[in-house]
Amino acid sequence: MSNNRFTVGLVFALSLLVHATAWGDTMSKTLAGVADKKTLKLTTTGRKSGQPRTAEIWFVVEADHLFIQAGKAARKGWLVNIKSNPQVALDIAGTRLRGRATVITDSAQREHVLDLIRQKYWRARISSWIGSAIGAGIPVRIDDVTGG
Repeated sequence: MSNNRFTVGLVFALSLLVHATAWGDTMSKTLAGVADKKTLKLTTTGRKSGQPRTAEIWFVVEADHLFIQAGKAARKGWLVNIKSNPQVALDIAGTRLRGRATVITDSAQREHVLDLIRQKYWRARISSWIGSAIGAGIPVRIDDVTGG
């Protein structure tokens, strides 16, 4: 009897692993399919009003990670909103997703994401040469991305 419980438990655990891996592969394919789009629509919840607030912004995808960037001075309404409620909705050319936004605080990771943004957007790349805030803002990672 003990052996059967172990076998059932092992089969269950393996099926969860396979399901999670398949879901991750599907989401990676979804993100790869929209990576070349120029902008996404980010919807946050207003920190004071509680109402949905949408902004159209640049984004980059690296593997199964999605990143966005706020201005250098951190005065963007959506950035302040995610600090209050990190749950976000995304619309990338009709592909609707949901996730949890996290401000990147690690300096090496921040610089890596900003480099990705400068690689994708020529305006950010050129602006960085003259010290502009474009392409030098506050990077945010969208975690736990699901269809939505």
